[in-house]
Amino acid sequence: MIDEQKLRELAEAATPGPWFVVGQPWNPKADFIVAGSPDPHMGQYVADTEDFDGEGQNVQENAAYIASANPSAILALLDELQSLRSDRTTKNTEGSEMNSETSKLQETKECPFCGNSWGQPQAEVDKESGRWTVGCMNPRCGASSGYCDTEDEAVNLWNTRAGEAQ
Repeated sequence: MIDEQKLRELAEAATPGPWFVVGQPWNPKADFIVAGSPDPHMGQYVADTEDFDGEGQNVQENAAYIASANPSAILALLDELQSLRSDRTTKNTEGSEMNSETSKLQETKECPFCGNSWGQPQAEVDKESGRWTVGCMNPRCGASSGYCDTEDEAVNLWNTRAGEAQ
């Protein structure tokens, strides 16, 4: 498990990004990492990678990875993760509220035309008009109650069958 708070503290304490891998003009291998500008004379020194020049596999790739995992990038990732978790919590809460608000769906009868093998008929509200309808979930059927002012009216209309006592 990642200690996100510790990672955030480390990123906030480090030299802000973006970071760049730079080398001396006479040496094509990456020698150090700077912040703020890819020009080594203008950027702020961050870290020296000279000690592992040529002594391991993927040295330049490793230096590029270190530079790309700069504080700005880490903080942005942590913020995005926090935002996604917040959105998920909100959606779960809304989903719970929706389940209690749509309890009438459990009371809808199967489709009188196709038998509704595709799932329980669904009550939906039209976002523009605010009116309710119950419809068959079978894409080949498309039966609907028509639009009503309330969910209860739409469910009652859907459940009404010719010849049945009410």
